[in-house]
Amino acid sequence: MRRVVAIAAVSILVFDLIVLHPAIKDFLRTRPWWHSLLLAVLPITLLILAYFELRHVGEINGLRAERNGFRAEVMGLQRRVANLTAELDAERSKHVQP
Repeated sequence: MRRVVAIAAVSILVFDLIVLHPAIKDFLRTRPWWHSLLLAVLPITLLILAYFELRHVGEINGLRAERNGFRAEVMGLQRRVANLTAELDAERSKHVQP
């Protein structure tokens, strides 16, 4: 979900820069520099957060793959325990019968 939000935010930012370039340029020319700085902080912060979020997505996918491998291993061990338990029960019942 976060990846979708990050991609959408970056896409909107790029679209705004392309479509509104002349308007942005005129706006920045008529405002003091610190107003422009305050207005620029949000998109820059958004880009930085999107970059970190997209970087973490790859890490999360790797951890999910590792988790799935562990789950498969656990399921195999559970099957093995079930088979051994069935063999043990069969052996017990063989020895209990007169």
